[in-house]
Order: sequence, then C-alpha cells, then structure tokens
Amino acid sequence: MTTVPYENLALHQHGADAITLDTPRLFEKLVAQRRGGLCFELNGLFGALLAQLGYKTRFVAACTNRRHWEDFVPTQADQW
Repeated sequence: MTTVPYENLALHQHGADAITLDTPRLFEKLVAQRRGGLCFELNGLFGALLAQLGYKTRFVAACTNRRHWEDFVPTQADQW
C-alpha cells in the first residue's frame, strides 16, 4: 500500500485525464509517474501482470452497499 496506493484524486480534478483500463496508460500512471490509482486501475494493472506471467485471470465486480443481498446471484456459479 505504501508503494502503489489507492488514490481517487483524479475523479475530483476538473479536466482530469480520463480514467482508462488501457494497460500502457495504467503502467505510465502507476509505475512511471509513481501515482496511486482507483481499485479497478490497480487491479487492472495487477491482472495484466499476472496474465503476462502466465496466470489465467478474470475480473469480477463487487459491491458492499446493496440494499437487498438476495438480489446478488453469481452469473456463472459453475466457475466458483
């Protein structure tokens, strides 16, 4: 967390760079510029690293503020 922190400052800046999951742009922001990123930026770059190392990856979105938990049903339960 001290090396690549969570950061959401770009969301609050007027004229901020568009948020993207483009791997080269994420690498530039997080590694070259030594900035933090949003959770999906951090996980996106980490997922790209794992894929380059030969791991099979997939992204799963989650939410903790659901009013009705019974509404959540995994779409591909057979993969769990």
